Amino acid sequence: MSFMKKNIMTYLEKLNKYILIILLLVWPWQTRYFLCRGVSEYTSSSIYVSDLLVLILFLLFVFRVKQLLEAKGIINYFLFSLIPVALLAIAQFSLNTSWSTKWLGLAKHDPLTLGQVVIELPNGERLLRAYGSFDHPNILGGVLAVALWLLIFLPNSFSSRIKIFLVLLFSTGLFFSFSRAAWFGFLVGLIIYGGLNFKEVKNVLARYVENKKTRAKPFQGKKLPESVELMFVVFLCTLMLSFIYRDLLFNRLSFEGRLEYKSVNERVSYYHDAIDIFSHVPFLGTGYGNYVPTLMRLKPGLQTWEYQPVHNVFVLILVELGLVRFVMLFITIWWLKLALQRRSGLIMTPLLSGFLVSIFIMMLFDHWWWSLHVGLLLIGLLGLIGVKLMNNNKQNICIK
Repeated sequence: MSFMKKNIMTYLEKLNKYILIILLLVWPWQTRYFLCRGVSEYTSSSIYVSDLLVLILFLLFVFRVKQLLEAKGIINYFLFSLIPVALLAIAQFSLNTSWSTKWLGLAKHDPLTLGQVVIELPNGERLLRAYGSFDHPNILGGVLAVALWLLIFLPNSFSSRIKIFLVLLFSTGLFFSFSRAAWFGFLVGLIIYGGLNFKEVKNVLARYVENKKTRAKPFQGKKLPESVELMFVVFLCTLMLSFIYRDLLFNRLSFEGRLEYKSVNERVSYYHDAIDIFSHVPFLGTGYGNYVPTLMRLKPGLQTWEYQPVHNVFVLILVELGLVRFVMLFITIWWLKLALQRRSGLIMTPLLSGFLVSIFIMMLFDHWWWSLHVGLLLIGLLGLIGVKLMNNNKQNICIK
C-alpha cells in the first residue's frame, strides 16, 4: 500500500468513526425535509439527517473502511444520547406541556388539544404522557426499555454511581411514558431472563438468606452482582413512582377510563382493517409503507387521524409484504440465525432470550418498530451492537 493510499485510508477510518458517533448522538433528535407533503405522517416522504449519515457509513463500508468503535463504545454513545431525551420526558410530564423546535424535530403538545396522547382522570383533568424527543410516548417507552437492558446487562464505561443515576433517569422516563406495551415487555423479558438463569438467581438469594441468618453483612467478601443491584434500583424507583402516581397508574391499567376504553376499541378496529386489506392482496401485499394509502382507498371519507396502521408489527409486515414475501422474510431470518450460529457461535443465552422476548412483546402491541423511521434505525443500531458483541465473543453475558 502506497504512502498516499495509506493516509487516505487513515482519514476515511477517522471519518467513519466520527460519523458513527454523530449518528449515535443525534438519532433521537430527528430533523427532516419533506420531499412531498401528504395528508398524514404515513403518506409523506422525507429525508432525515440520520439518513444522510447512514448513507455515508454505507459508502465507507462498501470501500471496506474498518469500523473502529467497539461494542462498548457504541453502547456508551447510545446511552449518552438518551440522557437529554429522558430529562425532556420528565420535564414534559412534570410541567404538563412540551415545546416545539424545528431544529430538533420537536412538536408542541398541549394536553388541552384534542388528539394529544394524554391520561384523562375521572374529574376530566388531562395529563400529558411524556413524549421525549419522539413522535409518541410508546416510542419513548420502548426506547428507554431497550436502554435499560443495555445499561444493566451489557459492558459500558460508566462508573457505578453514573449507572445508578442513569437507571433512575431512564426508569423515571419509562414510567412517565405510561406505555403499557413497554412496561409489560420489559417486565416479561426480565422474568424470562431470571427464569432461564434460575440457578444463578437462586445462588444469589441463598447467599443473601444465609448471611441474614448469621447476621453477617450481605455478600461479605463477595460483591453483589452489579446487574442485580441495578435491577433492584429499577424496582425501587418504579415502586416509589407507582405509589406517588397510583391514581394515574390505576387509570392506565384498569382500562376503565373513557380514553382507555376508546384506545382498546380503536386497536380492535385496526385488526378488522388489516383483515380487510389482506383479503384484497393476500399474496403480494400492499408493498412496504403502503398500508395507510391502501386503507384510504378502501375506506375514503374518514378523518385523517383515523387512518392508522394495525398496532402489531407482525400483522403489519404480513399485510404489507403479503404471504409470499412474509414467508421469504421468515426463511431469510432463520437462515441468518443458522449462519451466525455456525460462524460466530451465537447461542440463545438467558440474556439474549429475555431481551428478544421483551422486544417481541412490544412489537405485538405497536407498529412503530416497522412503520416509522425511528424504529428501523433502532433495530439497525441494535443489530450493529449485536454483531460487535459476537465478534468480541461477549455474547454469553449473564449474572455471574
